[in-house]
Amino acid sequence: KVGESVTVADLRLTFRSVEGDSRCPTDVVCVWAGDGEIALKIEQGSKAAVAALHTTLEPKKTEWDGYTIALVNLLPERKANTGIDSADYRAEILVTR
Repeated sequence: KVGESVTVADLRLTFRSVEGDSRCPTDVVCVWAGDGEIALKIEQGSKAAVAALHTTLEPKKTEWDGYTIALVNLLPERKANTGIDSADYRAEILVTR
């Protein structure tokens, strides 16, 4: 969730924020799926960077020292006429080597 960090191998990943959320609400018919964008801080030793990852647009993934870090899903799904508090967001991230 926003503000939390996880360590995978020698990488530390921190879900910093949701930068934008125009995803189509699940209870509405849209002509476009929309997009969610997150800011993900990546740290390894003394190196650090922030990646912008998207649910629909590019980039959906980033490369870091032999690792591929991809945004798989952004939850919860949006509903029409209902906002999402930033504390309720969850990002599903896949890290592969």
